[in-house]
Amino acid sequence: MISKAIITFSFLTLTQPVFAGGSVIGNGAGLVESEFQYVYSDLSEVIEPCMTAQNYCSLNEKEIFLLTQIDAVLEKNKDNPQRLIFISAEKNPGFFDTSVNEPHRLAKTGSTSEAPIYINTDLLYTSSGRPAIDSAFIVAILIHELGHQVGETEHTYLDIIGAKIKKLYTQKMDSYNIAFGSPIKHVDILFVSKNKKNQKTDFYISWNNFGVKNFSDQLSKSLSCSDLNSQMVGYKFYNGYFELISKDLDSAESIGFGLWSDVLCQSKATSEINIEKVNLKLQLDSDMSVKVLSLIKL
Repeated sequence: MISKAIITFSFLTLTQPVFAGGSVIGNGAGLVESEFQYVYSDLSEVIEPCMTAQNYCSLNEKEIFLLTQIDAVLEKNKDNPQRLIFISAEKNPGFFDTSVNEPHRLAKTGSTSEAPIYINTDLLYTSSGRPAIDSAFIVAILIHELGHQVGETEHTYLDIIGAKIKKLYTQKMDSYNIAFGSPIKHVDILFVSKNKKNQKTDFYISWNNFGVKNFSDQLSKSLSCSDLNSQMVGYKFYNGYFELISKDLDSAESIGFGLWSDVLCQSKATSEINIEKVNLKLQLDSDMSVKVLSLIKL
């Protein structure tokens, strides 16, 4: 039986019925578990605009100070393999119970930065095996739990901060999915814009809810500026669309995906930034690989 020493629980709840899914303690490898890890790794960049003078999240001084503390915990645990642990509540009865009569507990943690965040895998997937929560919701969950780790005990207060961060994150993400063939194959694509001086977009892919990979670095190597006196300083992916490659959808192990990209090109002489538009067509394979089929500059 797993120890119940962790004392602080997330009061973020789900209203849908409980369904088993995901993976067992310590080594989550499904789509949602992978998204938890990716969001945790990127959370410092997600919250950065909320702590600037522009205050994009409309936070007060106390909330901004809390985020600076959370940011320090994220930095401390960036390479900690035990920062997130995935556990089935069904297989560990009572582990996610609290003194408050609230069912369907999704997450819990301790009141120090050394404590893991435990995630209830029974609530991560629907009965059909599809993700029950998205990365924006994960942002709010992690803000809530990390808030507990820096000593904040007021659940509603953390929910409000999490909602503000989630709103900003939602404005910077774009998702696409398709289901085809028999048995059904699912392909999920997620674009997430980065909060950097010169914009970059992460490009995440998942096949059949298992794992997720970021192909932004690979795709960025296909992009360049037409003017040799300019250098690429950023790129944005948007307006994605799926294209069927095979007529036999039941046996298909690849699918086409097209997208548009704005390439940010900075003049070496004047530092002026111009935007070049590109249409990319890709082949996505079930072994989680990507091929660039064509690139057309407009």
